[in-house]
Amino acid sequence: MKAGAVFRCRLPSQVVETAEVIEVGPDAMGIQHVKYNLVVAGGTISSFAEMRTLGLETFANRYNEPVPAT
Repeated sequence: MKAGAVFRCRLPSQVVETAEVIEVGPDAMGIQHVKYNLVVAGGTISSFAEMRTLGLETFANRYNEPVPAT
């Protein structure tokens, strides 16, 4: 997991979440977190983008589809 890597999560509702890793590092308690830009599109929702942070394990479980570099 490194900055610049891109992953996807496809939801049953035809929504696709695409996450681009900004940085990976520990918080004050030493727990690894991923800061990422999230783009959500599809289904019945309008597309939107925002920055988020998740624990490394949670991120890896949710965004488990790597997107090849273009």
